[in-house]
Amino acid sequence: MKRDVLKAAEALDVTDALGGILQKKSITAAASADLGDDDRQWISALTETNMKPLCGETAWLDGGIGKETMRDAFTEGSRYLIARAPQSGLTERDANVDSTSSGVPVAFVRYRFELLKDADVPVLRVHSLQVDPKSRRTGLGKLLTLLTEMVAKKANVGGVMVAIGRDGNDTARQFYAITKYHLSDLSVSKVNPWAGEGESPSKGERGGAVDLFQKIFNDDSLATIQSAAKTLRAQHEKAMHQTQKNRHGDADGDLSWTTGRY
Repeated sequence: MKRDVLKAAEALDVTDALGGILQKKSITAAASADLGDDDRQWISALTETNMKPLCGETAWLDGGIGKETMRDAFTEGSRYLIARAPQSGLTERDANVDSTSSGVPVAFVRYRFELLKDADVPVLRVHSLQVDPKSRRTGLGKLLTLLTEMVAKKANVGGVMVAIGRDGNDTARQFYAITKYHLSDLSVSKVNPWAGEGESPSKGERGGAVDLFQKIFNDDSLATIQSAAKTLRAQHEKAMHQTQKNRHGDADGDLSWTTGRY
């Protein structure tokens, strides 16, 4: 049943589902496979501009974060909403950006339809929201977030999820708090609060620790998430106690075992 919902969501024609809203707001919708070379280059360049300073140049270039991010950007199943500004706003710096009849791209959101791990709830998961530095504080981020929520509701999924890095992402956390997202019960800080800082990747490392934030649309999905989180927390608590016993020699067991991290 839930996989049927996911399958139907993946088949959703976003342009048709949102009617004239996209055209009115100069937003184009596309699957990653349908993006042109100019849009791909622009997406890669904007992502690097915004993310490399956050991750650190060494981690971005040598730690693999840059390559991994660019690879994920165009994987099968990824979808985009791209905001475009009027062509009259073009500057010399924008000369190498794809200028279509809809204008020059200035912001995008990348998302996928997924089944939540452990909870088995179909959701729309935001993987990246990027706004050109010159177009920030214009409401584009909120607009794209609102549109992804509209897409999620049209697709009949349980809600929207987004992962935010714990270090150096205060702006993103504040943004999603303002747009009424809440820390998910499935976030590692809730299901495994016993994981010490030494067990979590530090800032700049590949796969750095993140927290999940959510906006859930219906009570059934919320109840399923809360139940799954309760089960996970109990498992981690049991594992933590067993590890402590092993460390103190109070019980036999595999001393190489450590608690998992999401």
